[in-house]
Amino acid sequence: MESILRYVPNKVTSKMNASLTTPFMAEDICKALFNMHPSKGLSSILDNATSQGLIHDFKVARDNPAISHLFFIEDSLIFYRANAAEYGYFKNCLHQYELEFGHLINFEKSAISFSPNTNNNKIEYVKQLFGFSMVYGHHVYIGLPTFSMRNKWIQFGYLRDKVVHRLSGWKHKLFFLGGKETLIISVIQSLPTYVMSFFRITISTLDDIERLCARFW
Repeated sequence: MESILRYVPNKVTSKMNASLTTPFMAEDICKALFNMHPSKGLSSILDNATSQGLIHDFKVARDNPAISHLFFIEDSLIFYRANAAEYGYFKNCLHQYELEFGHLINFEKSAISFSPNTNNNKIEYVKQLFGFSMVYGHHVYIGLPTFSMRNKWIQFGYLRDKVVHRLSGWKHKLFFLGGKETLIISVIQSLPTYVMSFFRITISTLDDIERLCARFW
């Protein structure tokens, strides 16, 4: 084996190896923590508070895993009970995050939403504590509905609106049959496919989309 490795060129020079084996300094650790993605630090702080019972998570269904926060590319969703105690613990988590990682929370871009079962007095109380703007629910987020409604035809109506918007922007008289087929398959049919990977779309909604494509054809 040594005779074989003798002919393998080295990729790590002695200078590079010396740099890699140098002991870490306090400044290096602080720099690494500051450059760490913000969600990782905040996630660990929230997980610690949840494990101590300071903030309560919730389950979508009985056998589902508990959720206390969801982090996306540009947004974060954090869940907790609407009372003064958990508000205080949650605020401490944000303050700890700001001190340890050097990132400030922009409260002007933050919003709060309540469950329909929340008492109106609690809603007003928590709104005054936070000072956040209140939203009644993000109907669509990253292309998916955030609330499940009984009337699925209304809930997935935004898909029909998307199809109408796309088809109305295309001048169907300027396309040959091959071009129309390509647009329908690559663009229109992909719109409900993403949503169908998470939800069961009603047949009536799919029939509406099919009729719109037939008119364009």
